[in-house]
Amino acid sequence: MMPPKDLEDIFTSCNNVVADFKFIHSKGSARGFHDLYPINSFDAEIFHLGVILIHSHWIDMMNRFSDRFLFGSDWKYGRRGYFEDYEDHIEMVRDLVESLDPSTQQKVMYENVKNFFNLD
Repeated sequence: MMPPKDLEDIFTSCNNVVADFKFIHSKGSARGFHDLYPINSFDAEIFHLGVILIHSHWIDMMNRFSDRFLFGSDWKYGRRGYFEDYEDHIEMVRDLVESLDPSTQQKVMYENVKNFFNLD
């Protein structure tokens, strides 16, 4: 991702731009990215308690531009022992989006993807 303000500027000036997002599951996931702006906290202590928090500036942005975000993940299932259980992964994704408004959740997790790819 990029800083929320930069993305807001793009959304404001380009009506046909959408953005996808995923959550970062560890600091190791961000290795090699000096300017990564993850949407969630990956503080290991919090993360291992099963709490995934979306940063408040991203919550505000996603709620304001709810038609412009899609959930996407390139996370490799079972890779290096992370989340051996698919059900745990789904639960973590649900926990992540829980902090968004219910209408935003519906859009970013389903409706926007359906509309973007023209699926019926």
